[in-house]
Amino acid sequence: MAFKVRLIQHFKPDMRQEFMELEKEFSLLEQTVVEFPKGKRLLVYSGREPDNTLIWECEFCDLQEVYKVLSYYQNDKRHDDLFQKQKPYILDTYTEIYQVFEGK
Repeated sequence: MAFKVRLIQHFKPDMRQEFMELEKEFSLLEQTVVEFPKGKRLLVYSGREPDNTLIWECEFCDLQEVYKVLSYYQNDKRHDDLFQKQKPYILDTYTEIYQVFEGK
């Protein structure tokens, strides 16, 4: 049973450039560190969320993998160091976990 994880971050609109520069570093970590899941980043163009929202999403094969990755993020110093730099620009953040409906 597949699951999709979405990490939603609302950032300070006047700090968009600084926030996005650090987000590029997160993306580089994903590309260069094998253990990091390879997610997709979305910026809101139109929708319910305001345009100062970044959404990172990734699909996982099961719920155990989801929890393993979320735990990994909490315990990885590289990720935490970047998050601490980005934290002053974040207004709020939350996580959504969806079960993929396959219609079977």
